[in-house]
Amino acid sequence: MLRRRTSALLLLFMSGAAAKKKGKAKPMHSIVIRKRGRNATLPLLIKPHVLDSDSAWRAAKKLCDGKTRLQERPILVFVHVFKSAGTTTRETLKQWSARRESPTATCRFVSAGRCGGGMARRRLTFSSFVQLLRPRRRRLGSANALCTSGARVAVPRPDVDVVAGHLWFGTLPVSRPAIYVTCLRDPVVLRVSGALYLRLRRYDALSLEDVAADVAAGYVKKADREKPYYANFIKRLGAAEPMSRYGSYVNGAVASESARRAARVLDDSFAIVGLTEKYGLFIEMLRKLLPTPDADAFWRDEAARRDNANQGKHSTCAVLNALGADARRALNRTVAYERKVYAAAVAVHDRRCAERLGKKVCDAVPARSC
Repeated sequence: MLRRRTSALLLLFMSGAAAKKKGKAKPMHSIVIRKRGRNATLPLLIKPHVLDSDSAWRAAKKLCDGKTRLQERPILVFVHVFKSAGTTTRETLKQWSARRESPTATCRFVSAGRCGGGMARRRLTFSSFVQLLRPRRRRLGSANALCTSGARVAVPRPDVDVVAGHLWFGTLPVSRPAIYVTCLRDPVVLRVSGALYLRLRRYDALSLEDVAADVAAGYVKKADREKPYYANFIKRLGAAEPMSRYGSYVNGAVASESARRAARVLDDSFAIVGLTEKYGLFIEMLRKLLPTPDADAFWRDEAARRDNANQGKHSTCAVLNALGADARRALNRTVAYERKVYAAAVAVHDRRCAERLGKKVCDAVPARSC
């Protein structure tokens, strides 16, 4: 029995080798099977259909209306920028989607982000080493999740209506008309908030002076690198091929080019550009954009929502104010192009707000600091 099985395997191998020589077949290990199931990336790019701002406002009434044909029905895309009220806004849009559903209309929400865990480094211990040896099933997302990896985004289900998460502008592979919205934050404040968020446990055990010194050392070190420019707004809003150029930091040429593109798409292709410093106005513009009859209490509650806020021992303002002159100069250098994008975002926000809510309403809301 064993001899016959061995002979059969040998014959199969030889026939494959012979076919390879004749050019009739490829060896088995070189055959690539492209899966087209849920959250699988298609081999051919689906060109996104991004609506301009005016068209987006006109089309918004068709979101989840239960009447418009699926291919003509717009899809809402929220670009979650790191530490810019993204978690709060995701939850608001998730709750809105649930309210929008009815016996005659569906409104499917998915959250976009990295699947299978992040890339945070962990100290190697015996237990973590054992964990590495265990077989792991690759997570490909679920009905309520969409996997992303940098600029690459999995193909969503055809019936998805709202996508919110860490994806880059214009990369969602859907042919349906897309309405884009986002919210930005002062990049200087954002960087300090991000440092406190990423090192929460370590910083809670330190004094304010020690935290400020550690944060400052990081800024000075990064400002002297070959690629010193922080890439948050410029990457998520202004990236262009080749996408491999983009990491957490980029060089001056990439930063300058991407910042100009980000400023342009914010003006041309985003229905709403919010600011965390005026988050109430962002919610009011969402309320105006998204059809939600008889939902005054809902939007009032959402304006007060604050998810994933800084829960650490030291506030963002306290650490920012404790930074010395050298640290501030280094910090300002690393976010030089982020500030250009933010300035463009403020201009777009103020103009959109005046157009949709009225200048008097917008001017009455002061910008809050960190």
